[in-house]
Amino acid sequence: MDGFILVPDLARKAVVIDWPLSRVLLQSSRDFPWILLVPRLPGISQIHELAEQEQGQLVREISSASRLMLTHFSCDRVNVAAMGNKVPQLHVHIVCRDREDPYWPEVMWHQPYVPLEAEALEQRRQQLSALFRLEHCRRDGP
Repeated sequence: MDGFILVPDLARKAVVIDWPLSRVLLQSSRDFPWILLVPRLPGISQIHELAEQEQGQLVREISSASRLMLTHFSCDRVNVAAMGNKVPQLHVHIVCRDREDPYWPEVMWHQPYVPLEAEALEQRRQQLSALFRLEHCRRDGP
């Protein structure tokens, strides 16, 4: 993981935890529980640039994170996307969607969303950090 640095757009987000491959970041959104997984490898902008073993690890982490988000937030659907049109560093969005959210069933990527207030953001970060840490310990040991 030598040489890994988050690009400025991602560096502004709250860190939840580091998993074996990815740094888990929290997107500040009141409308959607939303995290990002960023593989901690320098110079990677697309999934196909990862080695085969790293691709497998990323898929495992996406699956674990999606399951945790779905369970914790009791949402109807988890959207997963790696677009990278604006931010040149590979990052995977994991967003909880609910039939009650303001944009259901439309895509939410281009919708304006309301950020969480600082206290609510920190509370969510702490909750997810504990949840993701437990999952990491359960799967990989301390």
